[in-house]
Amino acid sequence: MKVIFFTFALLLSLNSQSKLLDKIYSVINNRIVTMSEIDRNKATLKARKELSELVYEGLDAADPLINKKLLDIIWRSFIIRDRLASTGYVVTDDMVEERIKSIESRENVKREDLLRYLDGKGISFSEYFEVMRETIEYNIFLSRIITPLVTITNQEVKNYFYNNFGDKKSLNFVYTLIDFIIPKDFVTKPDYAKYVEELNKFHNTNIITEAYSSVVKVDIENVVEESLNADFRNTLKSTNEGDFSKPIEQAGQLHVFLVVKKDLKESAEFLKIEPMIRAKLTEQRVKDISKDWFSREYQNYYIKLFD
Repeated sequence: MKVIFFTFALLLSLNSQSKLLDKIYSVINNRIVTMSEIDRNKATLKARKELSELVYEGLDAADPLINKKLLDIIWRSFIIRDRLASTGYVVTDDMVEERIKSIESRENVKREDLLRYLDGKGISFSEYFEVMRETIEYNIFLSRIITPLVTITNQEVKNYFYNNFGDKKSLNFVYTLIDFIIPKDFVTKPDYAKYVEELNKFHNTNIITEAYSSVVKVDIENVVEESLNADFRNTLKSTNEGDFSKPIEQAGQLHVFLVVKKDLKESAEFLKIEPMIRAKLTEQRVKDISKDWFSREYQNYYIKLFD
């Protein structure tokens, strides 16, 4: 409540007539966002995206929801800055200036060249300065807060490789399986859901009802895909790790496999692009975790939107 009273006291204290005439679009704690600020960010969006794809990724000025999306960036920037400050980390003007000088040196341009470039893009140096500050803060936020929450398993990398790269016919899996062997005349197709339920119980508890006592359970390790016949190979390839396969008829019996482990046999092609795949999966996971992180953080701030 203290923050709310402070915010509205601040609004009432505004003595600039032009400020009062400007529509207040949103408030987050003591940060006022005006409609003119949103309009200006929208007018310079193309330049902002070129300067910081990280912060303004995927935004389009023609999007009917662009005002809300630009506002969300302002909210996020406020929260990031507040969170970093709470840990004693503040991105100062000197740090931003140092980053800009580093860019100038890398691109071999002088300050006057940069100013002409910005002028041609329709964005001021002070706006560019703040975009750089936001970008530095966002990078620190990702590296210190979000990235430590990201885990990419080897199996995820291999599955992505299998689904997106190479000649799939030349790729082979290595399986760890549990083969549940069922008399063919015991189970009919409509019973599939029931006997999967029974097999799952059998696997987890080693207990099975008397009606299913004829089922035989066999552990099989290091089964190379290319060693299997076509029916087994095709069925297992379409079964995810941790799932039961569809029944396969073989020699008067039905086989239902629990795929305990499904590894892609590593190839030179896989090893070559594994780092790129891991980076891509990490990037997407960072986006997903960031979205959830901000959704939770919004609950800790006083946020008001004036439509």
